Amino acid sequence: MKKFYKKISMLIMMSIGISASVCAQNFHLLDINDSKDSHPSNNSLFNSAQPLPNDYLYGKFEYAVLNNIAYFTADDGIHGAELWRSDGTAKGTYMVKDINPGNLSSGVSSITVSGNKIFFRADDGIYGQEIWVSDGTDAGTVMVKDISPYGGSFPSFLTDVNGTVYFFVTFYATADELWKTDGTTDGTVMVTDFFSELGTYNASRLTNVNGRLFCVLDNYGA
Repeated sequence: MKKFYKKISMLIMMSIGISASVCAQNFHLLDINDSKDSHPSNNSLFNSAQPLPNDYLYGKFEYAVLNNIAYFTADDGIHGAELWRSDGTAKGTYMVKDINPGNLSSGVSSITVSGNKIFFRADDGIYGQEIWVSDGTDAGTVMVKDISPYGGSFPSFLTDVNGTVYFFVTFYATADELWKTDGTTDGTVMVTDFFSELGTYNASRLTNVNGRLFCVLDNYGA
């Protein structure tokens, strides 16, 4: 039984060639963790336990792809769940950065391509879950801004709009602020605050439609 789960939990690169006379399928298993499951995904295993709203149920499950490189989170059994990349070969599959040093996981999730970089949320063990950016290198993977002084802003529903990433921030146990970032500290600012005397609005399902943002707001009352 362990062998079965091991196989389906490995990162699988599939290349399919189709011609008029033959259909060939080649599968290559990239074993990131040789002792147990590596759980390669674009959704942290810890998202479901984080404050509402988290995008565990509505978030990104497909890998983010930038310049023919797939980015995802995986656990190699040594560094915890961290940011990884792969070009489909064993040599080109490796951890980008150990964001939360040691065997602790940084909870990388919601990896989103914007421009020539990827954005995601992660916890370095100091600032809590915040917004991060990466150019695919260790040195180029950094926290964009420490938005919340209370142990993490829990960025959710990261959405690209023409090179700008919009996302929700959680302060009062619900996503009550809309923010945007261009990947710089100064360019990371609040767009609007959904919290008011009328109550707290839980925002979710941020969606880009031809450059216009749509979302769902649930009023929890005053």
